[in-house]
Amino acid sequence: MYWHVLRDQPVENRHLMRLTPELVFSTALLLAAALVPHQLADPHTGELVRDGFWAVVVVSQYATGLLAGTGGGEVASAEHWTERYDLILMIALGESVISVGVGTNLAGRPLSWQAITAAGVAIVLAATLWWLHFDVVGPAARIALHAAQGRARVALARDAYAYLFLPMITKLILFSLGAEQTLNLLSEPHPSLAEPLRGPGVPLLFGGVACYLAGDMLLQLRTLRTLTWARAGAVLLILALVPVAGRIPALAALVLLTGVCVGLVAVEVVVMADSRRALRQAVFAERTAHEVREVEWRQRWHDDRPDEE
Repeated sequence: MYWHVLRDQPVENRHLMRLTPELVFSTALLLAAALVPHQLADPHTGELVRDGFWAVVVVSQYATGLLAGTGGGEVASAEHWTERYDLILMIALGESVISVGVGTNLAGRPLSWQAITAAGVAIVLAATLWWLHFDVVGPAARIALHAAQGRARVALARDAYAYLFLPMITKLILFSLGAEQTLNLLSEPHPSLAEPLRGPGVPLLFGGVACYLAGDMLLQLRTLRTLTWARAGAVLLILALVPVAGRIPALAALVLLTGVCVGLVAVEVVVMADSRRALRQAVFAERTAHEVREVEWRQRWHDDRPDEE
């Protein structure tokens, strides 16, 4: 379908042809990852083969984008491009909320105050992760992509969204797994409030949030050429708290991580007050002007219509 749309555009068509071998190769590897592991006698070996296929797909897609370059590529609508990726990020954040429900397993276990408290804290944590991207970085990055033109726009769209969004989404999935394990532990019958979160739960929970924030910082650096030192400090603090979180009760570890993220939001609201206000004024002015142009353009449907008696 993409080739059919570009059939009369030779430059864009050549760019698509450069990407086609990788598309075919990745599709074949994904099919192999779905089918080959089931043919192996050892399930562990099958899992390794599957993960290996997936890793090769990711590496090949990243490498192809860099090798193919930006010549012939085009981002006709920066608004559509950014909105599509932001919605994918919203889906990943929604998955973390679903994991809270799966972890509590309310349909099969009696409801306890530990489960209610942990679920509420986990949802607050997911909301802070949403805020930390969509409050400033997301809207500002969208404006930056609007301002870029030509190959610079294509490179910015590729690096900031096609490349940096995938690690952010992956780390949100890891955070979701950690949240599910935490809620699952606290929802057990007669849970011990002093019991820490065992296994990979703490690294998944804390590491997922830290890597998500680091990915958002890289997105900010690529699109806005700026770096928020409060976020860098928060990432280092979260990583430093991993050994501590492994020795304290699971609910306390979840509250500790949420407290760091809520504190980061509070710091940014205070420190970046002027920048946030200017950004909101710019976004409001842009949307207002866009709506005015839409109304003017649609008015022709009424202007061209003959008067009805």
